[in-house]
Amino acid sequence: MPVRIIFRGLILFHLPKNGPLVACLINKPDLTGGFDNASKVHKGHGPHEHDHSGEIQILSDEDAQGYDPKPVLLRPGVNVDIIVPGDGQKLVTTAPSFDNHVPELETIIAKATDVIRNAGREDPGNRKLIQNVVTVDRGVAHVKRVINWDEDGHPLSGNKAQRGGRPGAPVLLKFMGSTVRGHMASEVVVEIDDIAATEIELRSASEQKLRGKREGPKRPNHRVPLGTVEVLVTNYEFRRDGPVAWGLDYQWLFETVGYRATALGGDEFTAWSTFAQRYDKPSFDSETELLLGGSTNPVGRPFPYIESVDSLTRLSPLSDDDNPPVCAFGKTKIPVP
Repeated sequence: MPVRIIFRGLILFHLPKNGPLVACLINKPDLTGGFDNASKVHKGHGPHEHDHSGEIQILSDEDAQGYDPKPVLLRPGVNVDIIVPGDGQKLVTTAPSFDNHVPELETIIAKATDVIRNAGREDPGNRKLIQNVVTVDRGVAHVKRVINWDEDGHPLSGNKAQRGGRPGAPVLLKFMGSTVRGHMASEVVVEIDDIAATEIELRSASEQKLRGKREGPKRPNHRVPLGTVEVLVTNYEFRRDGPVAWGLDYQWLFETVGYRATALGGDEFTAWSTFAQRYDKPSFDSETELLLGGSTNPVGRPFPYIESVDSLTRLSPLSDDDNPPVCAFGKTKIPVP
């Protein structure tokens, strides 16, 4: 039976040649500005709405129930290695879906404006943004889901009277200051589907709960087939009243590997500002202030955003909205951590 390791949230992937997949859970908890949910305005110092928390949940046969696992909070600095015993080659390869729907930071920069490209990169970058590292030693990485937008509950027009007019659907994203656009992954799965993949071994230097072997459930359950080991790794921020149609904290992926911030103003930013303020002006004002230094002279790095209602895929079946643009993946050729 297979082993599956599932990733969701703000994660930067690195795949060394002939090596394991390295998943860096990114966060920047020390931003200035606490978040007042009533007014959507940042005040003082303290937690902010983009503060991410990593969790790992393992469906295995280790407890009495065997099918009701509880997630383990990954405290900052807790890293986990996932080892899959067996005869398979010890490396993680990628399927076309991973290559096509997990954007590469270097490509985004290469297709960016002269100002962004000329800002350059520092080596090694800000590795303090790597809150946790999870590695997987073998398997095939592919994309199971792409980012969807809940148009049914949160119309991109900002007009609440249009709720219920259209179902949720996959949505195209554009990177600010770059020509890169497309459907971005919201769920990546590393799958090991061979007869020898019957268990995993967890290794962690600082978390006793995440050590030792785990086998798949031996009793029927509602989640996975018997014998299948499934691990869910998430790195989400705080949930708010509704999703925003952009992901300004994606800039931290670029900062992690050293890409410098630069001026983002121009016609594209102005056009996006008009759309974003119509959709949710309080969130636009507070987030641009927190993450770009304001909207008048914004300074930052490329980030994904929805351009318009036309970015929605039409006639799509209903889909969930667990991972809006604010939490998305990236990959890099630059070794991390």
